[in-house]
Order: sequence, then structure tokens, then C-alpha cells
Amino acid sequence: MSRRTGIDVKEIISSANPEELEFPIPSVDHADHVVYTALKGHVRLAADHLLHKEMIGKLENVIRNIIRKLDIVFHSSILSLGEGVEEKTNILNCARIYELMLEMALNFSGLESKKIIGFSEEELEKAVELIRRALNDWENFERSILGRAEIAKAVVEGMLAEMKKVMSKFYRPPGSMLSYMAKEIEKRLKEDSIMESFLTAAIDQLKNNIYYKIGEVGLCLFGNDYALGLRWMRHLGFVQVSTNPVLAAIAFEDDPSLWEGYKVESFCDDFKKVVEKH
Repeated sequence: MSRRTGIDVKEIISSANPEELEFPIPSVDHADHVVYTALKGHVRLAADHLLHKEMIGKLENVIRNIIRKLDIVFHSSILSLGEGVEEKTNILNCARIYELMLEMALNFSGLESKKIIGFSEEELEKAVELIRRALNDWENFERSILGRAEIAKAVVEGMLAEMKKVMSKFYRPPGSMLSYMAKEIEKRLKEDSIMESFLTAAIDQLKNNIYYKIGEVGLCLFGNDYALGLRWMRHLGFVQVSTNPVLAAIAFEDDPSLWEGYKVESFCDDFKKVVEKH
């Protein structure tokens, strides 16, 4: 961290694999389940848990409970980092908390929350505001204890880097919309408010996108013919994906880490040979 040397925050975050989930799940309610799943490293799975019609009318209370639980973990982890205690574990705790809240806010800003689940505009706006406030508080606390918000910055840079992977090796005109969005978001990042500036810019990129606007008024349903960036396409209202073997192979060029499987899920040799042929 900033007050010590020899710690590569980005490397710790990017190289971490999720832990195995227990069965039966030990969580006692929705908030507990989201926190448990996220801190085990299954951040997107945790965020998507709230995309369910059962949450309509209950979203604010569940999010408040999630924030309350995570607040204890985050503050404890940052204080421990300030003392040099269990650095890897505490960095991952904070990174996963940041990422979870960003993914939740993007979910609630995307069309899936309104058009598919059926949350009201008022409920979604309140949810995003609660998340935004928590992210700001945590980033400020990280900076106050550690000198700068290095973990917050690493999480945001990781999300932007993933967006830029689309068509990064196999360019086809006019290029990747998602990569363009990432660059536009990047232009608006502020060093003293990383989470706030990222979230504001990302939501603007979603809601001002032509696909979002068309989907919002119900003029058309869209499908995506590629194998990367699918969460962002879902936020824009895309409801279908069709990826042929050639495009799947291109995705492996854009993101070589796919050879290791999604978060250590292994592929058989036959599958690798098929991909290499294309």
C-alpha cells in the first residue's frame, strides 16, 4: 500500500481466485447471502442475486442491510491494512466489496432491472443513491487511513481493462462499442473521487446509449453476436447472444485468460483444439 513498499495491489486482485462455496449455503437471508457470496469472490453472482421479482418493494431494506454488514468488514480490513496485518486477505475483502457495489449499481441502472424484473424508477434511484453514498464513504476512509485509495483505483482500472478487451486483438470496423465506452468513462475519472466519477460516467454511458434508449421505449429487442462484454450488453437491453465457433475463437485471442477457464474452470483438450483450428 501507499505507506509501505512491496505490495502490488493490482496483482493481488487480478490473480485471486474465488473460494469454493459451501453447501448448504450458511446464509440466513438475502443480505447475508449477497455478502457471503461476494466475500468468497463470486462478486457478479452475488450482485445478480438481487435481480429477482421477489425483491420488488424490498430492495431498499435489503441494500441497507448489505451495506451495514459490509461496512464492518471494510472498516476492519482497512484498519488492519494500516497496521500491515493479513494484507492479501484484507485487500481482497475491500476490492470485492467495491466491485460488488459497482456491479449492483450497474445492474440497477441497466434495462434488465426495469424491463425484465420490473423495479420502479423510484426504487432503483434510491438503491443507486445508497450504493453511491457507501462507495464514497469507503473510498474516503481508505484514503484517510492508507494515504490514497489504491484499492478503489485498482478495481475501477480492472473493470475498464476488461471492457477494452473486446476486439482488442481482432479489430473489425467500426470497432468495439464497449471499448469506446470504457475510454469515454476513463476520460471522466477523478483521482480524488474514483468511485463517484466512475459510477456517474458509467451510468451516463449506459443511459445515453442509442440501444438503451430504443430498448427503454420498447421499439426493438437486440441480440449480441460476440462472446465478451455480455454483462454490459445486458445493461443496454440486449436479451440474446449467438456466438459461432469463429467468434468464440476470436474471444480467446482478445482475452487469453479464457484458456484457464472462467476463474479456474478448466477446459478439456478437445475443446482447446477446436478453438485453435478457428
